[in-house]
Amino acid sequence: MPTFNIKPFSYLQLVFLLAAYFALPLNLPVYAQLAHIFNQSTSLDWGFALSIPLFFLFALNFIFQIFSWPYLFKPFLLCYLCCRP
Repeated sequence: MPTFNIKPFSYLQLVFLLAAYFALPLNLPVYAQLAHIFNQSTSLDWGFALSIPLFFLFALNFIFQIFSWPYLFKPFLLCYLCCRP
């Protein structure tokens, strides 16, 4: 039987993946509303439009990094997931 050597995630990798999950797929309604606003705009700066998801990613990564201590990370994430609408 083959064995798989799966390397566990470090806290930094896990925090970044969670920030990417919260910033990109969970904010699709926000991006849809922004696309509607940008479609009505006469002048659109693509750099600004593309920086919004990156800002969400970096801001959430920073916030999650603060709570990435081993004894604080799981309770914080559990409360955050339960309180999110």
